[in-house]
Amino acid sequence: MRRLAALALVCGLLTTGSARPVPAQTRKEKLDARSAVTLAPAIAPIPAKAASAGEFVDKTGAKHPWRINDAHALIWDNAPYLPVGGAFAPRSFTSDTDAAWLEDVKALETLKARGLRDLIIWPAKPLASVPIASLQRLADYLDANDFNYGLSFGPGLTTPLTGTVVKPGTYRYADTKESLTATWQVPNADSGLFILTDTSNENRIVRGLVVQAQDETISASAEAPADAGKVVALLYPHKSLPVTNNGALPDVWAGYDDYRDTVLHYLGQAKFGKGLRFYLDPLARRIGLAGETDYLVPDSPGFTLEWEGFLTQRYPNVEDLKLAWGLIEGDFKTHREFARLFPLWANDRGVPYLYDPQGRKTTRILHVAQSKWWADFLQCRNESLSYYMNSMATVLKRQVADVPVVYTWTQTHPIFWNTNRDSGFDGLGVVVRSHGSSLTARTLGPAYSEAEQAERTLWCIATEIVGDTDATQARPRPTTQTAALAAPDPSSSAPSSGGYAAKGDLFVTLDQLRRVGVKGFFAQGFQTAPPETNSGATDWLAAPDSLAWLHEYAARLAGEANAARYAPQTLFFPQANPGPARIGMVPGANNVLWLNSYAIGDTLDWWPAYSGYTLQRGSDANSSETVLISLQGRRETHLFAPNAKTVTAFTPEGAPVPVKILNKTMVSVTLDTTPTVFRAGGQRLVPQEAAEDAAKQLTALIESALQQKVTTVDNARGPLERAEYALKQKDFETAYTYSRQSLDDLTSQAAPYIWLEGETPRVHTFSELAANPEASGGGYLRLATPNTNRLGYAARYMFDVPSDGSYAVWLAGTVPGPNTSPIQWRINSEPPQTPADSTMHGPLYLSERFGWMQLGTVALKKGPQQTLTVYVADRAQSGDFNFAIDALMLTTRAFEPNGPVRPLPIDAESMRALLRDRQRRQKFDPVKR
Repeated sequence: MRRLAALALVCGLLTTGSARPVPAQTRKEKLDARSAVTLAPAIAPIPAKAASAGEFVDKTGAKHPWRINDAHALIWDNAPYLPVGGAFAPRSFTSDTDAAWLEDVKALETLKARGLRDLIIWPAKPLASVPIASLQRLADYLDANDFNYGLSFGPGLTTPLTGTVVKPGTYRYADTKESLTATWQVPNADSGLFILTDTSNENRIVRGLVVQAQDETISASAEAPADAGKVVALLYPHKSLPVTNNGALPDVWAGYDDYRDTVLHYLGQAKFGKGLRFYLDPLARRIGLAGETDYLVPDSPGFTLEWEGFLTQRYPNVEDLKLAWGLIEGDFKTHREFARLFPLWANDRGVPYLYDPQGRKTTRILHVAQSKWWADFLQCRNESLSYYMNSMATVLKRQVADVPVVYTWTQTHPIFWNTNRDSGFDGLGVVVRSHGSSLTARTLGPAYSEAEQAERTLWCIATEIVGDTDATQARPRPTTQTAALAAPDPSSSAPSSGGYAAKGDLFVTLDQLRRVGVKGFFAQGFQTAPPETNSGATDWLAAPDSLAWLHEYAARLAGEANAARYAPQTLFFPQANPGPARIGMVPGANNVLWLNSYAIGDTLDWWPAYSGYTLQRGSDANSSETVLISLQGRRETHLFAPNAKTVTAFTPEGAPVPVKILNKTMVSVTLDTTPTVFRAGGQRLVPQEAAEDAAKQLTALIESALQQKVTTVDNARGPLERAEYALKQKDFETAYTYSRQSLDDLTSQAAPYIWLEGETPRVHTFSELAANPEASGGGYLRLATPNTNRLGYAARYMFDVPSDGSYAVWLAGTVPGPNTSPIQWRINSEPPQTPADSTMHGPLYLSERFGWMQLGTVALKKGPQQTLTVYVADRAQSGDFNFAIDALMLTTRAFEPNGPVRPLPIDAESMRALLRDRQRRQKFDPVKR
């Protein structure tokens, strides 16, 4: 009861953001959680952060002070520590023989002779299972030979995470009329909850039972009762997810206490000298919530106890808990009973029930969209994980050796956003497996964003640089961004070495890392561990040229006085409402990173003229900033602001942008595709040209609709008249609102293109409709499953063809690759065909995972209710069915894709012609508009 009371107290405090859920034996510390700083340094200086700092006392008693500066570099003994080296997997850690030790010594002598003395000690098994004598022997050798080293903990905590996977979009079987048996492939599952639901009767459950898995397969009868309508079978597998080396999550709730004590006892026997620099991944290697882990509801006693405590504090009265979760039935009297429940829905799939595995009962809820179950669960789970990560870091520094603690960043997630101002982990590492802009968009940018928003300064390093001889690395053009980032020497063209075809290729990667603020570089690996060797990882020791290249780069780095102080400028955007922003270098700016922020903000949608967003920069609403771009190139723009005198503007680099005050409520400024940042004391800025452009587009589109004899064109005339009146009154926002609504409606009927949102098919067998603010329409249709479907996976879209013509068919969706399934498509009843051009056109978006491909060209006749069907033809090379559809377009004119931005309904030339037609018509019949 005492443990439960402590859990309840601490978990409840999470609702105010003042503490973290903690294990009973370490609950004396309170972790301070404060809101993240999101000020863009290009506009104003960031308030001083708490510095991650400490003092390491080595085995001789010598003291080594360290701190991490604002540029995310480690300052050790008052000098920058900018390592260039690699991960070293000791053979003597897995084989206690003289031969294994001599092999290690030989490898280390080679590295020393090559001038490479920065290492990560990389155990192939949990560090605490390595004989302590082997660790001490290696540490002594490294200290005596002037190596600097970080200590990885190998797989770390390996207790498998068990629980129920709630992913009904993946485990769904609707082919019940053709087959009376539903079957799923369920690796790592021992059983599953089988649900048969009547979709024609409010998703009423007509059958539910627990089915045991056999040979990684679960099958159950899908025969419907006589009184049921259309039924769908769903499965909720109970799994034990193994701890792997890639984005895995062990059961920290069940295993943390014993693991922590084991590690502390083990390392308490070791004595480290001057070479120790940091710890890496002390909890689990590359911790994360990849794949199904994010959908798994743990059922270990440790998690259930913390979950119960969280609910006790958040909802002291169980009636409030019932109301929050939307329960309309069931006799629940204690928080413990609530803590056993898990939902039978996720995202837009599933049924509106909670399930009690102990009583094997389902309880219906009122509305899944209003239920707070998922929000409560995710907050408790995520904050709990953050605590364990910080707690492990803190206890290592206090009880073993006070050196920085680094975790490998695996995904954009709150667990990597360190809001602990006083303690916890001190750095983030990244795994480098790709090249070019995708590396910045998918890994470097998101990880650097987490470091920038942390409450304390964090060290940023690349812990695993993996060369890829098959990758085509596009070398960036030389820039004048900084003298520290000189263009690489492309002269070397030696054979593949260390996974890189040439020195220049390696230097391009390293310079790219530096450009994004990385302050440490470790190849993977120097003498790789057996599991990594078997997977094809490159052993850099077997490639002497690569060692020389690394040494050369280290020498270059050491010769640059500002290397530890360099940091890219940053421009943040609200992650939930990004508008035109994408992680990566800001278009047209000089060395400015566009980064995602957890701060609140709104999208500014002034299509087809402008786009942008607002970002709250502090607790005061008046401190927000506005960022705008022009979707139509450079143009003078007039902005309405209630108090024009307070409006100032800046480039992403922070240079002032001229703002001309026209009167008390209007300013003019030149906007372009490069963003302009405004500070206006929280005022809403309304572009006059946005309203005018929308009204002009609507006027031209009405004329086009008249010529096409669109029957609903009269519906747009009234809104246009109101928009024109609002323009005369200089009420630009009202004018835009009236024009835009009718413009959207009429575009679908009269524009020379047909735009279909991927998440709005008429029918589909994909996994789910996924929400994402960077996607067109705020969502996309996603397929991600290992299971086959006898009818296949497809999505069918309905559309009307406004006029006869030859239409090019385009699809925005998953970029082709080994993790992407091949597709086919068809129009109406024509035979299916493969995409005519599967290369991507225009800029990639959504972390460079989406792009546009041209499916082909088709002749269409005017008429309603025509169909476009997209089929997933086979599994991806990785083994699963994976594909996503963000948007589809059919057009009779040239199309230049621009991510999720729709093209103009009427281009400039056509608009001029249509407006002339309108003037001529009104000249002879002025009554008709």
